[in-house]
Amino acid sequence: MKKIITVLLSAAVLGTCSFLPVRAVGVLPYEFDERNYSDFTRIDNIEPLIGQYEFAYLLGNSTIRVIKRTNDYINFTAVSNAKDEISSALAEFDKEYVISASSSLGSSDLVEYNLQSAVDNSISTQEAKELCEMLKEKNLIRDCYFSIGMYWHQDVSYMYPTCYEILGSYEETEALLSEFKKRNNINGEIVYEKAEAPLGMPVVYFYPENELTTSEHFSLSSAIAYETGLIPVSFVPENGLTITQIEIDLFNSVSGDANSDTSANIADAVAVLQYLANEEKYPLTPQGIFNADVDGSDGLTGADATVIQMIDAGAF
Repeated sequence: MKKIITVLLSAAVLGTCSFLPVRAVGVLPYEFDERNYSDFTRIDNIEPLIGQYEFAYLLGNSTIRVIKRTNDYINFTAVSNAKDEISSALAEFDKEYVISASSSLGSSDLVEYNLQSAVDNSISTQEAKELCEMLKEKNLIRDCYFSIGMYWHQDVSYMYPTCYEILGSYEETEALLSEFKKRNNINGEIVYEKAEAPLGMPVVYFYPENELTTSEHFSLSSAIAYETGLIPVSFVPENGLTITQIEIDLFNSVSGDANSDTSANIADAVAVLQYLANEEKYPLTPQGIFNADVDGSDGLTGADATVIQMIDAGAF
C-alpha cells in the first residue's frame, strides 16, 4: 500500500493528477479522427452515389475521399486439425464468432485462422484479451494478433454530380427526372449526351437552375438517385484502397506494460497518468495502450494506473 501511495503522490507532483479527464481515453478500437480532415469539406448523404461509407471529404475541385471502417479480427496460428476444438472453445462465449482458415504455412501442419464477430464489425479490447487467454490456456494456438481500428479510404474523381445513365430509353429517363422536378419543386434543364467522354456511353445531365454548393449538389444527386432509381455515373476511382489498421500482439502482451518494456511496474502507472493528462506530450503506442487497459473496461482511466500499481505490489 505504501508503494501505491508513493506513486500517486509522485504523479501529483508531476501535475498529472489534478486535471485527469473524466472520460476514458485511448479506447481501442480508435475512433476515426476527423481533425485530420479539418481543412476539407465533409460531404454527407451520398450513399446512393458511391455505396456504403462512413465519411466522405471533398479534397479538391474534382476529388472526393471516401472512408469506411472495416471489421476487427483476430488472427492466430494453430495446427490444421484444431478448428473443431477451437470452435468448441469459442462456444463458451456468449457472442457468436465466425472462424475461417486463411492460409497454410508452407509445408508445416500449421494454419493461420481468422476470427471475426458474427454479430457486428467490432471486437472490444477486453473481449480480445479473454479470447486469446482462453485459447492459450487450452494450448490451441502458437501466436495471436488483434487487427483493430481498421479503415480503408479511396479517392474518386467526379465530374458533374447530377449525371445519370440512361434507364431504358432517353424518354423514360427524362420522364423520371421531370417527375422528380415537379414533385420537389426544383427548376432545371435536362440535357442528353450521346457519348460523354470519358464514359463513352449515353448519359443525361440535370442542370439545376439555382446555384448550389458542392455539398448541396451532391445531396441533390443522392435524392434523385434514391427517388428515381437512376444510376449516377459521376465517379471514377483514382486509386486502389488504402487500408489503415492497428495490430496488437495478444499472445505476448504483458498486462500493465504501458511503456512496452515487457514488464509492469511503477513506471507504467506513471506513464498512464501522464498520458491521461496530456496524450500529445506523453504518447503511448497502441500496444502500450492495450497492455495498460487492465481495469476490466475499455479505455484508459486513473483506475488502470491504480490496478497497475497493485500488479507491481503483488496485490492483484
